Amino acid sequence: MPHVAGLGTIDNVCNTWDTYYYSGTVGENRAIEGAHVTIAGLGRVCVQAHLRNYGWQDERCSSDGYAIWVGTSGENRPMEALRIRLPDGGIVKARAHVQNEGWGGEAVGSYVQIGTVGKALNLEAVAIVPAAAP
Repeated sequence: MPHVAGLGTIDNVCNTWDTYYYSGTVGENRAIEGAHVTIAGLGRVCVQAHLRNYGWQDERCSSDGYAIWVGTSGENRPMEALRIRLPDGGIVKARAHVQNEGWGGEAVGSYVQIGTVGKALNLEAVAIVPAAAP
């Protein structure tokens, strides 16, 4: 569940892009400021957010299937990038919709990064799904 600029915390959405369900907004120019990230079935999950005028937050980890909060709420500090690490060797596919750039390429692996760093562009939507091993 993302915290989106101008909307607050919104439910995960059932909009699809290709084969993904995504959270956030597309075409509304609204930044994700924070999010609960939950990935089940792949073991331990670690997540890290890159925030405007702050940089990378400390990595936050949890057990399989539990939500991890990254980012902020009510600070008007957009997320610009997101890292996901699966220490137990699971594989994830992720993709981000970035301000003025649209959907980026698909990142696949046990360690992925989506979004941009150093461009001051908002992360507007994210799609994250478990993937079969290559």
